[in-house]
Amino acid sequence: MMQYKEPQVMTAKLPSVCATVMVAGLMLVQSGTAFAPAVDDRPSVTAASPHDCMHAEVGDLVSEMLRIKGRLEWAQKEILSGQVPHDLLRKHPFERIAGVMDAGFKEMLEARRAGDLDAEDENLIQVFAETLAVAKQNIRLINQALREPKTFESALNRDGLVMLARMGREASSRSNA
Repeated sequence: MMQYKEPQVMTAKLPSVCATVMVAGLMLVQSGTAFAPAVDDRPSVTAASPHDCMHAEVGDLVSEMLRIKGRLEWAQKEILSGQVPHDLLRKHPFERIAGVMDAGFKEMLEARRAGDLDAEDENLIQVFAETLAVAKQNIRLINQALREPKTFESALNRDGLVMLARMGREASSRSNA
């Protein structure tokens, strides 16, 4: 008589995690070249159909998350360069990507709490967390770039400030001597 074996906790969550990876990858690719470099010719999970998620492998998901992370890091470099026009920054996909990934990450953490995970499962969680962190960093960078700096008028005596700094340096050098 064959005995029923309970599937591993993470294995049961893989279709959901796969769908999360698919959606995040598609959102990034659909955002256009301002935030996503040219796509490789290699097949990827994001090119798969939702049906394929029923047979997803952890290794494939890790590979795809690394590709998405690479694209997010590329976008981050573009944001930091200051070359992305503000109208494109305002339409960025990273909030939606982070929202979708947050839900998938919570499912993986739930699986971690529910049972033993092997090294491959832990690696998937690690790569997923790193990718989510890059998406959230992109959101913060864009928010900083779009925020107008506040300027303050001051009646501060500039010459007095320079003299105060000079006196501080002199006092510091005397105490260190």
